[in-house]
Amino acid sequence: MKTKRALFILILSSLFLFTACQENDIINDPETGEILVSESSDLQDGEYRAATSHYDERGYGQVLTLSIRNGIITVVDFQEINLNGQNRLQLEGPETSWDKIAPLNLDSLYFKLYSDLLLNQRSSKVSAISGATQTSRIFILLAQSAINQSLSGNYELVTLDTTITYIINSQADADHFQGVMTATFSGDTLTSLNYDELNSDTGETRSQSESLNQTIDYTALFRSYTDTTLENQSLNSIFSTENLNETEKKYLDCLNQLQLIRVNFIAP
Repeated sequence: MKTKRALFILILSSLFLFTACQENDIINDPETGEILVSESSDLQDGEYRAATSHYDERGYGQVLTLSIRNGIITVVDFQEINLNGQNRLQLEGPETSWDKIAPLNLDSLYFKLYSDLLLNQRSSKVSAISGATQTSRIFILLAQSAINQSLSGNYELVTLDTTITYIINSQADADHFQGVMTATFSGDTLTSLNYDELNSDTGETRSQSESLNQTIDYTALFRSYTDTTLENQSLNSIFSTENLNETEKKYLDCLNQLQLIRVNFIAP
């Protein structure tokens, strides 16, 4: 992986040596090849880092590092680290490739994002990749945060609060109903929470189906659950007893799973 990164930096260095970027008036010294800027840059030299505050719904935290020399962003490094401490680039399978979008793998996705930032020197000029908009969006947000740090020469890691939506499924009961919880956080605040039970065989939900001959108003029941959790701003159990019925067990199962993934990300 280090070889790929070194090759990538070499390729981009060649782009800078042989390509002038008119928008930013980047040119090269004809004798030394040193990058020059016709107008003074507000970016201060050094290394700047920005990271997300929490693991996202896929179980990844993100950290981005910018190296700035002579007021120019010269090196970009973006990592997505999972809950097991693994770099996403080192994994295989659906996490690193796509069937229906271009670029088709994570390496080329990162390359496109890096290229946009290095050649344009601003995060607003980085184009989100259709089909990989989440990774693109986080990259752009972290890049802007790191650039903001460089304007004041602040080398401390900046932690970014993002809006993240998690979808959690509980174990199914004997009637094939499983709890489905959708929780959205903005920073540390739980801003919205929805819960229902879905029959995996029929596709019917507890709250919407009229064919179940229900004696319980599940819409009101589930709303009482979510309202209590939102009011408490806690993922702990809302039930006062351990002797739970099947519906309560499924709701608590979702809360417990959400606690496992909704944890702080500590950038390496």
